[in-house]
Amino acid sequence: MQRAHTLFEANPALRTATNPGLLSALVHYELKGAPKAGVFVRWVLANHIHKIGQSDAAELIKIFDQVLLSRGRRIFVSMPYGQDATDDHWETILRICADVSKEVPLDPPLKPERVDWFKDGTSYAITDKILEMISGCGLLIGNLTYGNANVYHEIGYLMGQTHGNGEPTARLLLILDESVEPKAKKVSFNLQGLSQLRFKRSEDLREKLKKQLVAFFTETSH
Repeated sequence: MQRAHTLFEANPALRTATNPGLLSALVHYELKGAPKAGVFVRWVLANHIHKIGQSDAAELIKIFDQVLLSRGRRIFVSMPYGQDATDDHWETILRICADVSKEVPLDPPLKPERVDWFKDGTSYAITDKILEMISGCGLLIGNLTYGNANVYHEIGYLMGQTHGNGEPTARLLLILDESVEPKAKKVSFNLQGLSQLRFKRSEDLREKLKKQLVAFFTETSH
């Protein structure tokens, strides 16, 4: 209760809320851990749910659990753009996600995303949108091919967020195309100790990626 009260105090818009169902739902997610409680509060504020005078806690929890499930099926693909190899990787990721969603099956289906494809009808700061998409995704695929600095930054952001939230492991899958020239595929030392999905042919990527996605989205609670 004290942690839930702290969240209310930290968000001025919540201080005037008189909905007991909202408070009960917040306590529910706070007991599940700080990350879910924080995401719940942001969802409540973004959708103006705190302005509702009366609601059922069980219904709020049911709705938001579905929101979490949908967000958990989003896959943020961190990659350099405008390169033939990585553009091909993106197309492969799209096809494999569609196949896994049908074969497992997954409902809602997997939804690969990249920031340059995102459109919501508004103008937004690219960096802010990237961090928002990373925070809300169920898995980040980091394409280390070409050693792109932005990809390293985005991977680092997810790893830092994971550590800050007290989560045991990052929702991260690293891939590397070993068919590119050696100087372009070198992995910086800070990621060399992490397992990577390495491949030389698109067929290898398809086979290995499919196994990884099936394992991640069926053997975990995402």
